[in-house]
Amino acid sequence: MDAVEVVTDLFSAHSSGDIDRVISLIDAGASPFTTNDEGNTLFHLCCTNNTDGPRILGRLLTVIPSFSVSLLFVNNNDGNKPLHLACSTGIIECVQLLLSRSPATDNIFELTNNAGLSPLYYASKADHIDIVKLAVSGYGPFSIDNIIKCIDDAASWQVIRLLLMKITLRDMMDTCNKHKHTQYLLRLFPMDNEYFQLNDGRTTVLHLAATSGNLEYFTTIVSLGFDINRLDSDGYTPLHRAILLNMVVYQ
Repeated sequence: MDAVEVVTDLFSAHSSGDIDRVISLIDAGASPFTTNDEGNTLFHLCCTNNTDGPRILGRLLTVIPSFSVSLLFVNNNDGNKPLHLACSTGIIECVQLLLSRSPATDNIFELTNNAGLSPLYYASKADHIDIVKLAVSGYGPFSIDNIIKCIDDAASWQVIRLLLMKITLRDMMDTCNKHKHTQYLLRLFPMDNEYFQLNDGRTTVLHLAATSGNLEYFTTIVSLGFDINRLDSDGYTPLHRAILLNMVVYQ
């Protein structure tokens, strides 16, 4: 059997779920990192196969040498790693298997493809809540840019609530012009609790908006019912703070 036939047989065996044939071919010298026309390895394909993918991936991980583990994160033609595909299809068993082989110091949910999108983005967009929960509860840190992209195209408010665990209100204020959910995100936070008290322990989100120079953001928060006369720890209202920083325009 020549090299082309081996590759064809390898992908055919995977497609039919014949794990014994897959392993037999690998034992005979076929590389599990051989790619098809889309640049997908067997590891990529396992992460798109709900029926046999987890079972085959688990077996593959037991037979590849340890030095090849880094190749689990090889890109296909679109720059997607196997984790991107597992998060997109929602096969959490494959996600867990890949995470078990990832370096402990790396947050592979931050890795991006050619479009600049992360595995977390695809899980959020497809509403795979169990994967999003796994990512935000066990991994980090996450870049604000990644979280904002995920929030922008998240499939449900339940996913957005999970993503908010990884972003502070100050972060949200600083990036408010980069995403479309500003008003709705604010509605998730009760007006009378600690979420509206920023990390410095002094100012509320309305105080920060008043001093940001962003009139649209300020008026949005006011329209949602936030107390415009609320005092910060120095006894200043948001308007006082805006005047002190020369952020008020007199007409």
